[in-house]
Amino acid sequence: MHYCQHDYANAGLNYSGAQSVLNCLAENTDVVGNCQLSIMNISNDASYSVDSGVRELPYALDAELTFLRRDANRSNVLWPMDFIVQAVPVSLYEDTEIPENLKPWVFPQWADDLRALVGDYVQTNPDAAQILDQIQQFTILQRLFRLALDGRLGLDFPVNALIDMQVATKPFVKEVRHEHWNFRHDNPAPAILEMFANEEAGLRAALQQQVGAQSGTACATRAGALLEASKGQSLPEDATIWAEIQTVAAVCQDQSDSDLARRVETLSRLNLIEEALSVHAASQNRGPSVCPPL
Repeated sequence: MHYCQHDYANAGLNYSGAQSVLNCLAENTDVVGNCQLSIMNISNDASYSVDSGVRELPYALDAELTFLRRDANRSNVLWPMDFIVQAVPVSLYEDTEIPENLKPWVFPQWADDLRALVGDYVQTNPDAAQILDQIQQFTILQRLFRLALDGRLGLDFPVNALIDMQVATKPFVKEVRHEHWNFRHDNPAPAILEMFANEEAGLRAALQQQVGAQSGTACATRAGALLEASKGQSLPEDATIWAEIQTVAAVCQDQSDSDLARRVETLSRLNLIEEALSVHAASQNRGPSVCPPL
């Protein structure tokens, strides 16, 4: 882990507490006399979140198009994917920011064993094999589309034919809800809260527009009531506007082309209303403070 620790230290993350104790133990015979202070003063401002991950293998454009062909990569049943276990740095304190370009530690000593385990599993489990097959097909296709749209397949490549391909295959594509947004709901990053604040401001403006344009209607009444009830409140402490906005939009459904209808439709489609409510719920269920892990 030394190389990983060095990279993280260069990024301004402090994992030095446990390492300083280990160094002291290794260098001193009188542990009690020389290392007691190090043990008492262990202090880290970051920790690790260890989880599994799936990545696309790197590739290069070649004349035989081997980067798109399964038959050219039969020796690797997982191709073009790579399965890893990674230790991702996470902050323990609000004033410690994790650089976005910081690569996680991927435990190279486990890599081959992990790939072998996943490979054996998909070969004996039909459901897992089907999921992997779909991921593989998608990854190969996005390679083709990405290179074509970047103009890297040559001037003679029929880029417009990709549109015909999309039209022809759309009836066979099953659209499903994407997974929940990947962030800590109990302690969202400032950028996440800023995103919700911007969307909330847009909803308030849309509600105010309904109050003015639909004066005397049930729509205006409900919109005005929600504005008043949520006045001065915002995530994560309060989620009044997020909890009621779909109900108000339904009352105002005659104005289907309004800014309110468009915003609510987009937020619903992206599951951001549900995520906002989850952020609020998590903020209300925070447990007591605990000592940070080493």
